Amino acid sequence: MLNLFKRKPQHPLTKAFEGATLSQKLSVINFLQLVATCDNQYAPHPEEGKLTTKFLEVFNLTVQQVVAHGNEKNRTFQNDLNALSLEQKEMLVIMAYAMASTDGWANEVELTYLNTSFEAIGIGENELMKIIIKYNELSQNF
Repeated sequence: MLNLFKRKPQHPLTKAFEGATLSQKLSVINFLQLVATCDNQYAPHPEEGKLTTKFLEVFNLTVQQVVAHGNEKNRTFQNDLNALSLEQKEMLVIMAYAMASTDGWANEVELTYLNTSFEAIGIGENELMKIIIKYNELSQNF
């Protein structure tokens, strides 16, 4: 029984992306970097860097792996992201919205980018907004 309390709890993202391939996880991080810079702020907000570091730790990835994956010729993240399960896509919405709003709020450019990107992988605008609203309601309680 004491072992139950000593065990480190598994991060919800680790569990959600348990069946994802390495390529899918790398595409998730690369996509989140695109979200961070889609509003033409090439110097990321310090909180975006911290959030990226947390995501790298959860997925047990290195910056070098992510950069190499992003630099592959003809690399398309959409194929990897489209192959994610619905639960994984919903978690990706939360991760992307968290990234877009690290500076306090997601601006119009970021929201448009999220809408377009998620439409491309099967999450429509209505579903996207439902997930974001749930996330906001939950995060206001912490």
